[in-house]
Amino acid sequence: MDSREDIFMMRAEEIKRYQVIQKVLDKEMNQQEAAEYLRVTDRQIRRVVKRVRVEGERGVIHKLRGKEGNRKIKVSFKKKVLEIYEKSYGDFGPTLASEKMREREGIEVNEETLRLWLIKAGLWQENKGKAKKDLGGLKGYIKQNGLPRIIYLDKHSTYKNNQKDKYTDWPFRDKEELTQFGRACKQYKID
Repeated sequence: MDSREDIFMMRAEEIKRYQVIQKVLDKEMNQQEAAEYLRVTDRQIRRVVKRVRVEGERGVIHKLRGKEGNRKIKVSFKKKVLEIYEKSYGDFGPTLASEKMREREGIEVNEETLRLWLIKAGLWQENKGKAKKDLGGLKGYIKQNGLPRIIYLDKHSTYKNNQKDKYTDWPFRDKEELTQFGRACKQYKID
C-alpha cells in the first residue's frame, strides 16, 4: 500500500466529530447524546456512524471536500465579462455595469460577483467610505485656503453624533462622543 494513502488532513471539528462517533461505536455514548453534543440530527449521526464503520476516520470528512462546486463560474465566462467591461463599461461602477450588461449584452452577472472580479483584476477600487471622502475634502480645502476658524455643520451624522445619551454611567455621561470628522476638526482646532 502506498504510504500517501494513509495521510489525510482533518479539521478540528472533524477530529471532534470522529472522537464522538468513536464513543458511540464503543457504546460509551448513545446516538441521541452524540447528536445533541454535535448539534446535528439523530439521522445524520446514524449516517456518519455507518460511514465510519466502513471507511474509518475518513467517514467524518465531507465527500465534496476538494471538489469544485456545481455553481462555479467558468473562467472563459469571467474573462469575457471582464473584456466587455473594459471595452464598453470601464467608467461604470459594478452595479450599473451589471445592469447594462444584462440589458445590452444579454449577460447575467451578479453585481457583487462583478465587483469582486473587477477589484481582483485591478479595474475597480473599493469605496473607502464617505467619512474618508469628507476628510479628504477637508484636507484639500485646508491646503488651498488655509485653516478655517469655524465651520457650520448641519445635523448630518457625518458631522455630529446623533446617538442621545449613549453613556449614562457617571464617569462617561459627560464625555463628548465625536465622529471621525469631529475628531479631525478638533485636532486642527476648528470650532
